[in-house]
Amino acid sequence: KRVVARHIDGPATAGEIVDHQPLADLGLDSMRSINLLLELETEFGVVFPDEELTGENFRTVAAIESLVGRLRGTAAASWK
Repeated sequence: KRVVARHIDGPATAGEIVDHQPLADLGLDSMRSINLLLELETEFGVVFPDEELTGENFRTVAAIESLVGRLRGTAAASWK
């Protein structure tokens, strides 16, 4: 949530972001998505395969957490 919060129009803090709220509703557009993707790769040490670059995988914080967890081979709760 901390990383996502830097790429949306609001809420201002990670604690205010709801896990299943569509990030597009918070101003995440295609350009911001690219910057978010790059920061997530750096922050969590993953590389997003082309086949995972779908709107559904980046629709919500919960979807992103699930994807990063799968790529890291861990449950999301262990790296939050």
